[in-house]
Amino acid sequence: MASFPINRVTSEKALIINRNSNKNQFRDWNVVFIPYATGDVHSGNNEMANIPGVPQNQVMTGRNNVSIVLHDVYNYFQTTGSNINEIVFSGSSAGGFGSFLNAHQLATVFGKDIKTTVIIDAGQVVMDTNVLTSCLEQQWLNYWNLDDGNPEDLNMFVTGSYAYDIQKIYEYLAKKYPKFNFGFLSYYEDEVNRGFYSFGQNDCPTLPSEIIEGSIFKQALIELKNDVLDNYSNWTIFYKNGTTHTFLNDPELDQTVNDVQLNQWISDLREGLATDTMD
Repeated sequence: MASFPINRVTSEKALIINRNSNKNQFRDWNVVFIPYATGDVHSGNNEMANIPGVPQNQVMTGRNNVSIVLHDVYNYFQTTGSNINEIVFSGSSAGGFGSFLNAHQLATVFGKDIKTTVIIDAGQVVMDTNVLTSCLEQQWLNYWNLDDGNPEDLNMFVTGSYAYDIQKIYEYLAKKYPKFNFGFLSYYEDEVNRGFYSFGQNDCPTLPSEIIEGSIFKQALIELKNDVLDNYSNWTIFYKNGTTHTFLNDPELDQTVNDVQLNQWISDLREGLATDTMD
């Protein structure tokens, strides 16, 4: 078995890498950590990104880095003759976006027949264009060359109406990989990513003057669930009240919503048994 945590889960206190805890359902797994060094939520392919106010010609090739790691791991298991019978592909914060946007790449390398769970922690790609504005989405395209990572058959699977290609990925993954289980974790008023999205307010100034209100971000998350994720049985959410940013670096994974603890919810998700859980 293999687990691929993408950044923000390497804290010594994180349960999912604690080999000594019987509570850790992954304690006997192979764990592959993909570090974050590119500033493009693990999803860019631009070797000369010119962003105002910082040194020019930034190398933002996070998607390529993920590709290298995935192929190296695949080759390792092929060379050693070891079998992979289950994969959990997870990430928090930038890694949450990265696990979302690289899930197709994971499946391309390892195939779609291995039992696979994708856990997206605080990687909130919302539908509300008042939150994910057109100028912010355009900056992601310009600086990160984000469209370069889109699956070639994206529009063969997607029939819904979306403002941007990045929003199509939920539907694409659900339909392309119906045997995969996708879990989406978010605090309703995630203060860090409200700040992240605030760069798209007021025509995308270099620095935002104010942060998006928590109630607006919460409504965008609810609309994402109701309008998109509810259409697919292999997408399941875990929404909790609060302004905290991430879940997976918790030492116990005992965050609870309606008497459901996250650690158990993740176990259920792996078996396709998790249900939408929200405050």
